[in-house]
Amino acid sequence: MEIIPARVEHASFIAWSRLTADRAHRPRGIFEFYIDGTEAETLAFLEAASGSEMPSPGQYRNFFIIEEGGTLLAALCGFFPRDYDPARTAAHISEVSQRLGRTPAQHTAGRKAIDVWDLVHLDAHDDTWIIAWVATGPEYRRRGLCDSLLTKIMAVGRARGATVADVGVYIGNDAAQRAYEKAGFAVVLEKRHPDFERVFGAPGVRLLRRSL
Repeated sequence: MEIIPARVEHASFIAWSRLTADRAHRPRGIFEFYIDGTEAETLAFLEAASGSEMPSPGQYRNFFIIEEGGTLLAALCGFFPRDYDPARTAAHISEVSQRLGRTPAQHTAGRKAIDVWDLVHLDAHDDTWIIAWVATGPEYRRRGLCDSLLTKIMAVGRARGATVADVGVYIGNDAAQRAYEKAGFAVVLEKRHPDFERVFGAPGVRLLRRSL
């Protein structure tokens, strides 16, 4: 078993990881609301986005994967907000959407469907190391893989000059919160909104932080 930097050929596994992490303990994730189609259509979008060479937070280059005998077990990513302009990230989503044959109207409707995210958005300092899209295959859980990946991604952030790491969780995703607290993170902020809960099925989000 080893931890490896993700490569472009891992884009489909990264797509699964992003979908799984975005769902957390709820039935649908943010990109499922954006695509508003089948699971296969959402995965196709995430695979195209993650495998693109256009820089974005969810690009494969930001991910590390645990591999064992050629089987991919778990993944997560880390990045600095300073490296990604929000306008360029939004343009990237639009470009991928068009490339997959989605119309401008579908893109606009998808963006509108997830607008409630702005109500609970967690601002991060440009120099904060953001950890995101942590996911382990169901049959490989309770083997300490999340702990190993968190140790790795924090070491990467520290080597790049970060002194603080942040990770967000949905309120109610107690298993994820416990895993991060075990790794030294603590809740520093919580945002709730009834409109967000109405759409996403969680009262809001919590921000956990630890020093590196």
